[in-house]
Amino acid sequence: MAEINPTYLAKDTMKQVRSMFLQDPQLPSVQLQQILGPSSYAALKEEILSLPYKKECDPLLHSFKSAKPPKRLLALLQSNELFSFLAAVTGEDVLSLSPSVLCIGWKDYTLINDKAVEKPGIDVILDFSDDWDDAWGGSIVYAPGTGDVTRIAPSGNTLIIVERKSGVNRFVQYINHHAGKKTRCFVIATV
Repeated sequence: MAEINPTYLAKDTMKQVRSMFLQDPQLPSVQLQQILGPSSYAALKEEILSLPYKKECDPLLHSFKSAKPPKRLLALLQSNELFSFLAAVTGEDVLSLSPSVLCIGWKDYTLINDKAVEKPGIDVILDFSDDWDDAWGGSIVYAPGTGDVTRIAPSGNTLIIVERKSGVNRFVQYINHHAGKKTRCFVIATV
């Protein structure tokens, strides 16, 4: 099983992470880099990148590739260690996560659409996007409906935790031609 970086599991660190998470009351969120140990991250990334992805496209909603989560990822996402950590950061009991493994490249995106309105919840995103240029697009964007947006740039071995309150929507920015054949893969799990 992939191991969470022990630095993040220390009680003092969890208190600091919770404080950072609560800084924006409209969109509580935090990004934690180097969340997995180097060997755990490398092994899990290799597995994620080699999954058999299937193209999913509905032009009014999304274009991306998805795959079934591998056992190593499921073990991490269903671990008591991660549940305890998420509970300490969010203040919510976490009993299960529903993961989606996505891989996106040139011409891929997701859109905000009335047909695909998400219920409020907590997004847990594990990013495997090393060496990604922001100019290519592909950022995960949260829009609270006020005109402001929070953009989360791709960054490998990063855990992103975002509380989506009522009226907050999420989309993935279109990936432009500058990405060439590069892809970015990430996991989105919802509490």
